[in-house]
Amino acid sequence: MGEAIGSLNIKELKNLEGRLEKAIGRVRSKKEIELQNDNMYLRAKVAQAEREAGSATHQQQPPGLMQNEYGSIPAQSYNPNFFPVNLMDTSNHHHEYPGADQTVLQLA
Repeated sequence: MGEAIGSLNIKELKNLEGRLEKAIGRVRSKKEIELQNDNMYLRAKVAQAEREAGSATHQQQPPGLMQNEYGSIPAQSYNPNFFPVNLMDTSNHHHEYPGADQTVLQLA
């Protein structure tokens, strides 16, 4: 095809360029869809492996009893939005700071 473009005029070259750009765009779109499908498949496989590993761990130990170097602590899942109630309870600590104003915080 490279030899045939030498005889094309400007209009035909622009037309060819447009068709090539559209074709490249279609190839990129197909590749992007394939990549997304592959990523979803791999995420599903990872989630399945984590579930299987989690169920194997739960079968080995009774629920709620995890031993570590600090002793027996009930198992809890990590939640970055979790605030223990005793950290937010200021009713017993108001006498420690007599001049401090109580500010009400609203978590969104």
